[in-house]
Amino acid sequence: MANEFGDADLPEVAIKSPLLRLPGELRMEIYRYILTAPEVLTVQRGPKLAKLKDSTINPRLLRTCRQIHKESVFILYRENVLQFENTSAALGMCMTANRLHLAAIESVVLPIGYSTHGHRIAPLLRHYDIGLRLMILHIGCGVSVWYEALMGIINVSSNQTGQLERPYVFEGLQDIVVIGLEGEGVQQLIKEEILERLNAMRRANNVRLHQAGSLQQAVKGVWKGLE
Repeated sequence: MANEFGDADLPEVAIKSPLLRLPGELRMEIYRYILTAPEVLTVQRGPKLAKLKDSTINPRLLRTCRQIHKESVFILYRENVLQFENTSAALGMCMTANRLHLAAIESVVLPIGYSTHGHRIAPLLRHYDIGLRLMILHIGCGVSVWYEALMGIINVSSNQTGQLERPYVFEGLQDIVVIGLEGEGVQQLIKEEILERLNAMRRANNVRLHQAGSLQQAVKGVWKGLE
C-alpha cells in the first residue's frame, strides 16, 4: 500500500501545524478518528499497488509529514479489521508495505466460498509474518467448495493412522471467529468434521474458538464459544 501509506518524499515535519502542537494523547485520538473504520476495511488491487476500497477513513493523513506518518501509521494497520478483495490485493499489500507495518496487522477476515480466495490468502499472510491476533473465517452458505477451502486455511490433515496431525496457525494468534457454520448449506457430517479440526487447532495452539451470527457481530466482538 505504498502509494497511500508510504513515507517516501515526505517533509520531515509540518512545523506550523496546529495538530502537532496538541498533546500526544489527543493527537492519537484524532488519528484513530481519521484512520479507523467502524467495520471492515477492504483492500483491493489498484493499477500498480494495493489500495483501499471506498471507505470512511482518510489515509491521506499519512502523507502529511514524516512525524505524523510515524505517529499514526500503526493505528491504520493494527486497529482496523482488514479484508482482502482477492489474492492480488493481499499480494500487492505484502509486497509494497513496510514489513514492520505488516507485522502490526492483528485482525483479518478470510472469506470462504465459491470464487473467494481465503484459502490462498492465508498462506500468503503466514509467509509475510503478519502478526495476527484475530482471524475471522466467513463461510459462504450453499457453496460446494468451502469445505476444501477451509481445510486449506486451518491446514489440518490426518496421518496414516487416521489421527489428526498437529495443525499450524499464525504464531501469536489468540482468537478464531467462524461465521456461517450454522448456514443451511452446511451438511451436519461436514460440520462435525470441520469442528473436529477447528478444535484440534484450538487445543494445539492454545487459541480461543468462537462463532458469530454476522460479520458485523464478529468485528464488534459479539461472539459465543464454539466447541
